Amino acid sequence: MSEINCPVYVSDPFKLLSSNGVDFCLALSNNKILIVQKTLVQIYYCGSPMNSNWSLEQNFLFDRSELISLSKTEEMVNFPLTFSNLVIGNYFVGILSLGEMHIWDLASGTKMKKVSYPGSMNDEIIKVVSSMTPPTDIVVVIRRNSMYHFFVFCFASLDFYPFTTSHDNQRFPSCAIQNGLLAISF
Repeated sequence: MSEINCPVYVSDPFKLLSSNGVDFCLALSNNKILIVQKTLVQIYYCGSPMNSNWSLEQNFLFDRSELISLSKTEEMVNFPLTFSNLVIGNYFVGILSLGEMHIWDLASGTKMKKVSYPGSMNDEIIKVVSSMTPPTDIVVVIRRNSMYHFFVFCFASLDFYPFTTSHDNQRFPSCAIQNGLLAISF
């Protein structure tokens, strides 16, 4: 039997934080894999599917500005609570439950901005929805004082638009954003 037809077992091709599961994983272009555990983001070049070892190209804690070595993250015990992670174009967006969005440029490996959504720290993030068509925006839906509030984040300016809309919370909202238009359904 030739080696080309033999299955290859990929065991431990990358390093994970010891006891934490993977919160988010995405195949990027150019044979790269993005893996998120808590606030630790790792980007590996996996080469061909048969490679048993992947090379680490980038790693960072998305809630910090300074880079930290992978070995130092293993010593960390406390991480902030993460709500969601997104990749939009060349941007990675890490969203903390306390209402902070951390935007990183994946091409350069630099933190672009930390943005808090308009509101108080006592708000509860309900969902985050991204646009499927340009312009690339995301909607952050929060619950505050028995109301749902919709905030739209613009990647062109790396900030929230100045408008918002709010609705009572009789039913869980559904929303979509396409071609710059926000649709809300209850």
